Amino acid sequence: MSNLLWLQNWYIKQSYHSKIDISIQTNESRGWTVNINLEHTSYNQLPDYELINSKPEYDKYTVEYKEKKFRAEGNFTKLDYLIGKFRDLIW
Repeated sequence: MSNLLWLQNWYIKQSYHSKIDISIQTNESRGWTVNINLEHTSYNQLPDYELINSKPEYDKYTVEYKEKKFRAEGNFTKLDYLIGKFRDLIW
């Protein structure tokens, strides 16, 4: 199952019990930004997490979870990967 389809199904299940804010946007560098607020969910006790890949520009991304919020940024090829990192974090 693709990460985007997984996120859609996860959101459906979670939204019955919790308020979850998810935003997926493009950013100024023609890449993606994913924000997921887990404050009102059972996932709000996850430990802080940070992953930075500063490889060449075409492969750059950052992922972090702190203050009950998941935030990830990456280039235009990374949307599925960024959602996958969220999937990994909560499983």
